Amino acid sequence: MAKELDGIHIGGININSILYADNTTLIADSEAKLQNLLNAFVMESEQNGLSINRQKSACMVISKSLNTLPCNVTVNGDKLEQVDQFSYFGSQSSLLFQYHIAG
Repeated sequence: MAKELDGIHIGGININSILYADNTTLIADSEAKLQNLLNAFVMESEQNGLSINRQKSACMVISKSLNTLPCNVTVNGDKLEQVDQFSYFGSQSSLLFQYHIAG
């Protein structure tokens, strides 16, 4: 993933993805930035003969807001499912965790 694509900034460092084996998590602080990251990721993947598994792809918004914010990102025109929790290598991540640590 190109380092110049904006993600989130922690301690002055831009973080836009977490990569492990064939799993990728894209991270951004806005829907537009996430869509840009996803577009670049899809293009780079396709150029290297890879494709995105839509059944294993989803979007999750983590926010301090108690209201669920919509996420309308797409892969080749198909909207990704928005979830409020997901499993990543056996660990469950959810919005409840965010509320707990922000609390």
